[in-house]
Amino acid sequence: MVKIRKSRSTVLWGASILATASLALTACSGEGTGASPAPADLTEVHVDLTTAVTSIDPATGPYLSDSVIVGLTSGRLVQFVRGSATETEPVLAESVTASSDATTYTVVLKPDLTFSDGSPLTSEDVVASLTRLRDIPGPNQSYAEMIVDLAAPDTTTVTIGLSMPFAGFDQMLAVPAMGIVPAAAATNEDYFQGEPVFSGPYVPEGNVKGSSFSLVRNETFAGAVPSIDKLDFSVVADTPTSVKRLQSGDVDFIPALPHEVSAQLSGDVTAQQVDGLASLFIVPNNRPGGLFEDVRIRQAIAWAIDREALATSAFGPDVILQSGPYPAVADYPVPVKVYAEQDVAQAEKLLEGTACESGCSFTVSYFASASDEAGRVAAVLQQQLEPLGLNMNIQPVEDQQFIQNSVDGAFDLNIVTFSKFNAPSSAKGNFDPAATMCIFAGCENEQIAPAFNDLFGAQTPQDQEAASAQVLRVFEEWTPIIPVSGVTGSYGVRSNLVDVIGLQPNSELWIAGQ
Repeated sequence: MVKIRKSRSTVLWGASILATASLALTACSGEGTGASPAPADLTEVHVDLTTAVTSIDPATGPYLSDSVIVGLTSGRLVQFVRGSATETEPVLAESVTASSDATTYTVVLKPDLTFSDGSPLTSEDVVASLTRLRDIPGPNQSYAEMIVDLAAPDTTTVTIGLSMPFAGFDQMLAVPAMGIVPAAAATNEDYFQGEPVFSGPYVPEGNVKGSSFSLVRNETFAGAVPSIDKLDFSVVADTPTSVKRLQSGDVDFIPALPHEVSAQLSGDVTAQQVDGLASLFIVPNNRPGGLFEDVRIRQAIAWAIDREALATSAFGPDVILQSGPYPAVADYPVPVKVYAEQDVAQAEKLLEGTACESGCSFTVSYFASASDEAGRVAAVLQQQLEPLGLNMNIQPVEDQQFIQNSVDGAFDLNIVTFSKFNAPSSAKGNFDPAATMCIFAGCENEQIAPAFNDLFGAQTPQDQEAASAQVLRVFEEWTPIIPVSGVTGSYGVRSNLVDVIGLQPNSELWIAGQ
């Protein structure tokens, strides 16, 4: 088992939009849950994706579908245990051991590791992979930014030095971005455009950037042998269509199932609930020159909304509200709330003297494939803001165009769910414009990173509480995003595959071992 000295709980934010570490697939073994036995023939299992894959490079593939495939094709040193968002177990590593001050980690690799072509996988590949992730700018970089030193004393040993104590670093090593690639990828920026080799449980077959492709089992994989021989993927942006495909038998697994549809499934399919660790956000485009550059308007919306009504419209009654920068399920020092309860009077006061004092109009966008959730949120939000003279034009946008608009700043206000690792190097990374553009809002704040550093470096409960209060003060004065709630969701699966494939609490897809 992985030997780690644990600190207070840290968790993953699962995901449904852009994923930095979300919905990755991992292969692992586990005990059954009493469901129907798996079929004798697991030659092929069919899975729907909502968006096309843009990259299979662990360092540069930030979107949901990218992480799905990266998690399957690039093995990690450790992975999350089934049913846990914090406990890890070895995959390529034989052991991971933290120093007494949790600033240095020693990884011992399993013997005789190879890539999918049979070439050796050594500590040099691990060092090159983690160095490459740390040094390539982009959304995934924050996972490795706390790594300050990497060394390979021998072919099976890696030492990792951190910039600060972090007893939960094994959780970082378990995210898809930490996938191990050959050292050659570090010196060839076009490596994944050629004929790459892989260290994960599967290798691609067909064009992974197309509308359909397959992953076949990697016979050289050093982890538990996945029980599914072949995974066939189809890109189906429309969730109702995926539900019909599941019901008709054309597909075996769909990762997103609207809560009101769950009870309607019949026959040989079932809905499984998972308490997702993602967060639902309203994201104003606060780039200079736009309506939401004025923080008073952003703050007014944050005070005006009824979070419970918004969240339950999307996810049903079993949801945890979120009013600050910390995920709803995070175990952080108190206080953790900023906009603790709805205050319309405060919202009206904030709008005085702004461009919206006498009313204003703007467009609210969301992923077209998320109409069953984000679309309902948009409709409820429209009703809540209209009395303030904030008039919304609701616009679903096709997924790839939504992503492009977000990156380009071609939007007014987005409704999204987003995931990021809730740990020192990336909790603050959510508000790092170089890494995530503040979740595609476009923003910068010189106080937020030092405030997080003080929080994660605080040793006593009193210091932690004071540092947490400072983070929340900076967040409220800035309000780059408007949190609403955590995410509780369901996935659909063929009944006799319940013990073979399923979502983890951190939104990874678990696949049973043989």
